[in-house]
Amino acid sequence: MKGRIFGLAVAGVVFAAPLAAQKATPRDSSAEPLPSGIVSNDSATARATADLEQSLVQLAVSLQIVAQRIATDPQLKLAAIKLASSFVSTAQQIVTENTVTVQNALKTAADRIAAAQIAIPPGAKTPGKPPAGR
Repeated sequence: MKGRIFGLAVAGVVFAAPLAAQKATPRDSSAEPLPSGIVSNDSATARATADLEQSLVQLAVSLQIVAQRIATDPQLKLAAIKLASSFVSTAQQIVTENTVTVQNALKTAADRIAAAQIAIPPGAKTPGKPPAGR
């Protein structure tokens, strides 16, 4: 049991490392209106963003160190490979078990689309895209 938990932790680190290493792109919050009653505090937002970026950098460094240890330690590498194999097997099993459900959902959606298209009278105008700028 302890080995499996350790394996899960190792795999989580291995798979999360590339994601954590990516730098978040800053958003222009001024383009989005805030919900009523919420006041923008740019200095607090900038501080939170800086703190988050620093935390992500620290996480990326830690994950890189762990990834290097996994790469150099044969036991950790073997555990990570076994765990990854287990993840793949589990994913295949889930897909297999849910194939019928997914097929039924797709058939239902196709039937509803077909019914909606039949319900539109010939020559009726269908709504298009709204004009730009809205």
